[in-house]
Amino acid sequence: MQRVTSFDTGEIEVYETDEGFLRARVTIARTGVFLYLRDGKVQREAKLPEELFKKSTIDSCRLKPVTDGHPPLNDCGGLITPANYQKYTKGTFGDTVEIVSGDRIQTTEMVYDESLMFSLRAGEKRQVSVGFESWIDKTPGLFPGTNEPYDAVQRDIAVNHLSHVPQGKGGKEVKIHLDSSDEIGYMIQEETMDKVIKKKPIQDGAEDVADQSAPDDQIFKSVFSALQNFFTKFLGEANAVTPVIDDKKTSELQSQIDALKKENEELKKKGETNVPEPNQDAALDNKIKEAADARIKLIDSVKAVVPELRTDGLSDREIRLKATASILPDKKIAQDASDEAVSAVFETALEVAQDKFFLDRPDKASSVRIDEATLDKLRVARLDMREVK
Repeated sequence: MQRVTSFDTGEIEVYETDEGFLRARVTIARTGVFLYLRDGKVQREAKLPEELFKKSTIDSCRLKPVTDGHPPLNDCGGLITPANYQKYTKGTFGDTVEIVSGDRIQTTEMVYDESLMFSLRAGEKRQVSVGFESWIDKTPGLFPGTNEPYDAVQRDIAVNHLSHVPQGKGGKEVKIHLDSSDEIGYMIQEETMDKVIKKKPIQDGAEDVADQSAPDDQIFKSVFSALQNFFTKFLGEANAVTPVIDDKKTSELQSQIDALKKENEELKKKGETNVPEPNQDAALDNKIKEAADARIKLIDSVKAVVPELRTDGLSDREIRLKATASILPDKKIAQDASDEAVSAVFETALEVAQDKFFLDRPDKASSVRIDEATLDKLRVARLDMREVK
């Protein structure tokens, strides 16, 4: 068996103490079969009840450190030790550990660090990732009760720390977590397999497959996404391959084009349109052109005031958020804000930035950043309808 370091994720609810610290209930781990990518292969690893709920595992959860992000792998293998605890510790687990609903372990954490508390109050970093060590027993079997097959078992699980990480996107993409300090491995969250193998009931009593693609194809896409995220996170964006101009355009528009094609195919299958097939294709081409034109217009408007902003691979929403943050650094937009709200704030920021160009005539190679004093100056300019010196 091989002993590895793993990081599993969950979410929390935060409460404030009388002293101003933050306390939260945390699910540390749960039983089940989970997908991992190791040595280029996907394998199913089981957290069996007899392993997860054994006394040594429960005891390992007590009074462990809470961190703001995991330590880097080059610092004690990504774990908290006496050599680095002062650098990373922002809080601690409580002494009480409970088995909840017969399938998971929960405890209480207390956060003392002001910066991390600010992030939690702002709704950020409410996703947690638990760092732990375990032996990998590569003995296959069937999970008790569900008969779900697995390829290996995690044994002698020992929790090391809990890390607060940025909020994920609620299952809309695969969440990937580094799973080993020696061999590179990834844990693929269960939302991925839910999309691949689960069926959901619909109102007329029929069943609708969540994703018609073959499971192997979906797993391949998840693994590919995992590798992309890994190299971006640990090697940095600067080391990524820069696409040529045509590839950039393709990467920026491909997601919108694919969505339009999918919509068109669904309409054909459901018979929800009486438009002849040639006209449908023409309508699709028009939609693609409109999407491309809108995308180019958005990028041009942003580049005019934030020329250094990189838009490759960003959605329209992400471009608007990054541009707004650059122009109005003091303006905070909630992560769950609607697309309409994001667009409205972006349009306002863009308009203010354009006014800033008119007033100060900055070099067009530099960005426009607006502080409160500048905003007051712009308000006076609009009210008085005369140039402000």
